[in-house]
Amino acid sequence: MGGTGSVRLSIAHPELFCAAGSMGGGLQNRSEQMVAAIERAVPVWKKNGFGFFLVNGDNDRPDAFKDFSTMLDAGGIDNKVLILPDTKHSLGLYYERSVSEMLAFLAQVTQLGG
Repeated sequence: MGGTGSVRLSIAHPELFCAAGSMGGGLQNRSEQMVAAIERAVPVWKKNGFGFFLVNGDNDRPDAFKDFSTMLDAGGIDNKVLILPDTKHSLGLYYERSVSEMLAFLAQVTQLGG
C-alpha cells in the first residue's frame, strides 16, 4: 500500500508534506468522508504549493486516480497522472518507466513550494 499510503497520509496530514508520489496506488474517494477530507486538505495544499505525481499502468487500474485528479484540478493543486502503456502492477516496471519523470516533478514542486 505504498502508493495509496502516500496519498492517504497526505490527505490525513496535509500540513506535514510538500509533495507526494504514487506508483501503482489508487484512491476510491467516492465516500463522503474521503471527499470531505480532500476538501479540507485542498486549502492547505494550495497554501504550501503541494504537488502529486500519480502513476499507474494501463493494465493496472488506469483510472485509479481519475476522480482525485479532477478534485485536485478544481482546487488548483498541481498534479500529474501518468498512465504507462503495456504496464501491469509491477514496481520494477513503474520505476524503470517513470521514476526520472517523477523525481523531476517532485523536485520542481518542492523548489516552488519551499
